[in-house]
Order: sequence, then structure tokens, then C-alpha cells
Amino acid sequence: MKPGTYIGSCFLPNNPQKTFESARLVVDEESFELEISNKDLGYIDREIICGTFNGIGSITLANCTLFSGQGGNGGNFLKFRAEFCLDGHFRSSEELVFQEVNVFIPALFKWLQIHSIKTNLMFADDKFVSLEEPEDIKVCEVNGFVLKFIFYYSYNVRIRDGEITLREGAGINFKSTSSGKHLREYVGIIANFRKLLFFLTNLDCGVESTVLFQDSESPANLHTNQFKPFHPSTSLLRTTTYQNLKKNLENMVSIWFNDNRIHISLDLILEKSVNTGLSRENFFLNSCFALETFHRNFQDYSLMPQGEFRKLKEKLLKDLNPEETEFVKNRLSHFNSPSFKERLLAYKEDFISLIPLDFDVEKYITTIVRTRNFLVHRSSQKTVFDSFDLLYAAIYIEGIAKFQILKFLEVDGKLIQQEYKKMQEDLTMKYRLNRIREPRETPVHFQA
Repeated sequence: MKPGTYIGSCFLPNNPQKTFESARLVVDEESFELEISNKDLGYIDREIICGTFNGIGSITLANCTLFSGQGGNGGNFLKFRAEFCLDGHFRSSEELVFQEVNVFIPALFKWLQIHSIKTNLMFADDKFVSLEEPEDIKVCEVNGFVLKFIFYYSYNVRIRDGEITLREGAGINFKSTSSGKHLREYVGIIANFRKLLFFLTNLDCGVESTVLFQDSESPANLHTNQFKPFHPSTSLLRTTTYQNLKKNLENMVSIWFNDNRIHISLDLILEKSVNTGLSRENFFLNSCFALETFHRNFQDYSLMPQGEFRKLKEKLLKDLNPEETEFVKNRLSHFNSPSFKERLLAYKEDFISLIPLDFDVEKYITTIVRTRNFLVHRSSQKTVFDSFDLLYAAIYIEGIAKFQILKFLEVDGKLIQQEYKKMQEDLTMKYRLNRIREPRETPVHFQA
């Protein structure tokens, strides 16, 4: 839907005979805002508001939040902000159940590199152009839906100008294996898959269009601002091409949708791809938290056997009064868990595979810990990273977190080792060149 202001009328699904004329719908990249000049609608949020507007026809605004209103001699109006806008009229939230949805993402086509247009115009005598739509590719069946890659082509003939325009693309089809899924559930599924796709492609993964189907004859376009493009990362993965991953893609996607614990670490990594103003300090902390969280979720261990630790706690608490007992108990809650440094040391070999070869890995990890403690707790500032090294430490830690996620998704270990090697060569060169341009603010503590 194009940004702009549209004039029309609205009604509530429970009373379609009563219309509110001269309603104004303002559409921009951030929101759908509806202004209605009538106080009879009431000062409450509305699940569904239906309307008809010049230039766009019949629509349904879903999850409408009242954010402004005015009453009195100066006029009466209410302003709502809608989360979703759909083509056509849906009379209740219960009607927002769909059998399938097609999501068209230009970045997916760039990643797949499967073409509908076949040409031989450059070097052959028998030149030709042909259109042949590829067959759908079933990726997996998981959590009550089937995920497929779908393809399309289109052409436009302008005889007067002597032009034929050909266009091809790809999308994702999510189809319910039961009686359908609610709009909100599909939105969550799409959002989850876009994160995985961006992680693998480092392309913006913006959504061109989203079409919902209750049956094959009833398409409804979905308009929402929830599928904004990501901003590509500085440390891209270069071996995660479709050709390299297609044999294992079914398993990868199934793991992704079946284990939400992995999403926490990836969300921390992706924050800078959503918030381009993220500071170096927060980039560093997010990278630390992503790797620490991954270790806690998938590689955690106890420093002492639980039985021994329980006896030690009882011994420590034995002679304390109730207030002291509560105080000490709170501080003992993570006493048997690895420290942040111990968690990082679990990835010592990964650091060796990524940081410059003349860095002492244990000193480097110690500096990570000291810098993190300084930023979080404002502890000693001695032997912490300067601004430049803080940035590269964030990139190295983020890279290791990404590789751990790839391992968890069961990507071929050879591909991951290739990625480590390429990233180490690339980042070491950039580090050396840029370090010359930025004089060191503090003495270095982590070189061998």
C-alpha cells in the first residue's frame, strides 16, 4: 500500500449499518493511523475496524489502539493506530484464520539463484529467451505447517515503445496442515523465518508483498510495518550459500522452529541490524551476552556435583540468622555455575581460529572480561579495550556466537572451518590497516 492520506468511511463489524463518514486514513512506513470524527465510537481500543477508502477500496484494520481523542465544542474525533491492514472486510478476529500465506522477499531470490528466465543472447548464434517457472521446493514440515520456496515470473509488453520487460522472483509459502492458522501466528512464523534467512544471507530480507489465503479463490493482501528490512552486518558469512546448505536445509529449519532457546542469542546479534545507532559499547555487550547465553543454554555445567554443593551451602548457612541467610542465599544462586571467563575459555580454540595470530588468547579473553565488567559494573578501567579494540572484540565474539549457532543448526563442520579461515584473514587485514589510522589510546595487554 502506497504511503498517503485516504478519505472514506468506516464501520464496526457488530453494527455494519452505522457508518462513520469522512474518515481519514494516513499511511506511512511506520503506521496506519485512522481518524474518525465521531465520539459515538467510544474511547476504547478496537480489535477490528472495517472501512472503504478512495484509491484503495475495502480494507480491514486489525488490532486498533486508541492513541488520541478530542471532544467538545471544537469537534469530536478519535485516532487509532492499527497493527495490520488487510484487503477486504473481515468481521471479527475469528475470521482472520487462513490456510496459507505467500511471502515475497527479493533477497530470497538472490540467495537461491534459481531462475525462471532462460537466455542465450550473449555468445550464441541461436539466441533465445524463454520463461519456465521452476517447481516449488518443499523445505520442511514443522509445527503444523509446510514451508516451501515458490517462484514466479511476469512480463510487460509495450508495443508502442518496442519494449518487453521480464521480471522473476521467489517467495516462501507457509501452509497450515490443519484447519488454518490465525493471522498473528502466521506473522510470528514469518518474522522467525526472516531472522534465520537474514542470518544466512546477510541481505536485507525486506518483504515485497504478503498474500493470505482462506482458500485458493480468496487472496487478501496483508500490509504491516513489522517486516522492515534488516541492515547488513559487518561480519558476513560467505559459505552459507543455498548450494552449500540445501542438502541440510530441512534439518536446519526444523531445528530453528523447534528450539526457541537459539532465538535469544540470535536476537542479541541482530539488534545492530535493526538499530543502526547502536553504540560500540552496546554492540560489545550484546555480543558477550549472545555467546554467554548460548553457552548457558546448550553447554552449561556445574562446577561441583549438586549433592556436594548442597552440603556446602548448608554448611555456609548453618549459623546465620534469617536476614543473613536470605542475603547469602541470593548470592549463592549462581555460585555453582561457570563464570563469564570460564564460559569464554570454553571457546578458546574458536578465539584462536579468529583473532590475529600474534594475540595471546588467554590475555585477550581476560581483557574481554575486564572490559565487560567495567561497562556493566563500572569496575576498574585498567587494562580494558580502547574504543578501536572494543569494536573488533565485539566482531570476534559475535563471529564465534554465529559459528556456534551454525554448529547447533548442524551445518557441515568443513564449511564452518572454511568460514573461520576466511573471516580471520579478512578481519586481521582490516584490523592492521585501521589500527594504523587510529592511534592506540591505552597500552596493549593482549599481544603475545
